[in-house]
Amino acid sequence: MKRAVAFLTFALCVTLVVFSRPAMQAAQKALTLWWEILLPTLFPFFAGATLMERAGALQMTANLLYPVSKKLKISYYALPMLIMGGMSGYPSGARLCGMLLASGDISDEEAERLATVCNLCSPMFLMGAVAGGMFQNNRLFVPLAVSYYGAALLVAAGVHFIRPVAFSRPPAHVRPAAQEPLYKALPQSIADGMADMLKVGGSVIFFLVLAEMFEQLGIFGILGFPFDRLFVGASGASPAHGILLGLLEITGGCSSIAGCGLPVQYSLPLCAFLIGFGGLCVMVQAMGFVPFRKPLRYLLIKLCHGALAGLIAYALMTLPLGAAETFAAPPSPYWVNTMTGLSLLFACSLGTAAAFLLALIFGVKERRTKS
Repeated sequence: MKRAVAFLTFALCVTLVVFSRPAMQAAQKALTLWWEILLPTLFPFFAGATLMERAGALQMTANLLYPVSKKLKISYYALPMLIMGGMSGYPSGARLCGMLLASGDISDEEAERLATVCNLCSPMFLMGAVAGGMFQNNRLFVPLAVSYYGAALLVAAGVHFIRPVAFSRPPAHVRPAAQEPLYKALPQSIADGMADMLKVGGSVIFFLVLAEMFEQLGIFGILGFPFDRLFVGASGASPAHGILLGLLEITGGCSSIAGCGLPVQYSLPLCAFLIGFGGLCVMVQAMGFVPFRKPLRYLLIKLCHGALAGLIAYALMTLPLGAAETFAAPPSPYWVNTMTGLSLLFACSLGTAAAFLLALIFGVKERRTKS
């Protein structure tokens, strides 16, 4: 096995030398993607999540939701991680699990389970990047979000039902804020968030360059032949390149599928499948925060998530008569105004949460000073 890995690594290096110009162009595109999309959308959540963990916000949320978790017989941290992972986006769920694992709040097995189920895509990516950016239609956010998050809940319930694990509840107290004052905690949170963003950027660049090498060697053309036979006869366009690229890196794959000319009732379910699966790039990012002992289990669960998301999206777009035409129609000004208002409400809620967090930190510090 080691010899095979060494040989493949050597072959990749030789390929990079032979196709140095396409490799450099792919790396530049990946760097632009990281700089213009991933860094501004993920970094604020990374820094904020570190501050929240230091202030004990995760523990407080877990205590608040514990009656529901106990009734459902799920992990103490499952609901908070599911909510925050879905709000922050890939790979924030795995990063939060890594933080809890490092602090000793969860075990290795629990971290691996939660990092698999709660490592989700953010609604900002679904609406801003996919629906509004790639498809140029904000209406498609509704079926995309329903199919993706609905499939996530089904997969989480299925994993718990098939392979239940009894997790013990931590002591009934909220872990206090960090010992260092805010002027020390905030710079450290920013530094930790930026260091983790470098991990994300490195994995994106590597897999997009790897995809370009596969394209130059004709591997995508060979592997995409079944998809060509499946889709060309029905629509005249083939998303083979986008599907194969999305299995490595979802942003480039979804962009390729959205621009290949397929009808929306086919292209949207394919994008839902790729986003649910997450791609090998997201898996490597998650493994940078949580040491997965069985990576194949992660891939199997994510494949189930992607398949369910694709089926639900296909049902939403094709089964109800005229649904595809309804969602594909140009958005009305009322729809745009509504989504803009919701976006502003979401942004204001983040500001309110940040203000509450700072007040909590200062309050804890003041009480300690008086005592």
